[in-house]
Amino acid sequence: MPLMTSVEAGPEPPSVPSGAVLIGVLTERALPPGTERWSSLLEGNRALLDGVDFRGDAGQVVRLPAPDGVDAGSVLLVGLGPSADNEALRRASGWAARSAAGTGAVATDLHTIGQAGAARA
Repeated sequence: MPLMTSVEAGPEPPSVPSGAVLIGVLTERALPPGTERWSSLLEGNRALLDGVDFRGDAGQVVRLPAPDGVDAGSVLLVGLGPSADNEALRRASGWAARSAAGTGAVATDLHTIGQAGAARA
């Protein structure tokens, strides 16, 4: 049976009750332009992220339980490395897809990161 994963995106925090929300994170746990709405999630999980040594380096992926206010089963953080250029986003999408296998639904705003950065430049 083929793997089926749907992807949903929008301006509001997504609703995927049995799925995951995917968030791209830069090195040093910085958020790319346009994704600042997730800063409280990172701050609220600082001790947990320290415990698993998640820094946002390219290739790092960690799954967290979804906090209150996020209508999802879990949150996937994927490291982008030092920049959110097209190559970093492409690679992060692949790492996240492998980590999300069997999740069912994944909501993300990875596709808007480059647009937000370009709009500010």
